[in-house]
Amino acid sequence: MTSFRVPPFASDTNDDGFSLMEVIIAIAIISVVAISSVTLTVNGIAAASLQERRQIAVTIASGAMENVSAQTVASLYDGRMQSDVQAALTANSTVPGIAAVGGTSPTYARWDAGASSSSIAQVPVTSPAANRSGTLYSTTTLIGPCYQPIAGGNCTTLSGHPDFTDVVSGYLSLIRVVVVVRWTAGSTCNAAGCVYSTTTLIDPNKDLEWVTRA
Repeated sequence: MTSFRVPPFASDTNDDGFSLMEVIIAIAIISVVAISSVTLTVNGIAAASLQERRQIAVTIASGAMENVSAQTVASLYDGRMQSDVQAALTANSTVPGIAAVGGTSPTYARWDAGASSSSIAQVPVTSPAANRSGTLYSTTTLIGPCYQPIAGGNCTTLSGHPDFTDVVSGYLSLIRVVVVVRWTAGSTCNAAGCVYSTTTLIDPNKDLEWVTRA
């Protein structure tokens, strides 16, 4: 009788599976990819939120400008107290239209000399905070005259005229309106909060005719 010897099963080293080190490396790679994806998603959401809030700020600022355009020139400063105006100018000293350029202030400070704490301003210096989708927006409206060269150029204060007068030869007397909207929400705003500002010039000689952007 012939017998056959069956050789023992020889294992293939290719079937040994992943080593511990390979598993650790694979997990590390997957973790890095996952974290990157989460970071991109979070940043995308934050950017979208910032854009949405900025659009809301633009809408609020436009509404404030419309309120100014609805007034007569004679009533623009009515009810605006000196202390409120000066405090607002100080708080917004870095905002375009208020910030000094080359050492020259672009806008004269103006207020209603007869205003008191009981006065109601036609154009409030600071409006009550508006709540939009859970975010509070504060609005400040600054108004003041400036001189623009008839030949063209920036509308600013004049060193030889520390106090605004109606007529200076070679210059147009205009009024600058600056609207500043501030809000604080999420990590997209710094410690001072986010800010949007817009400014324009109006011609007081023609009932609130909007002449240019500044």
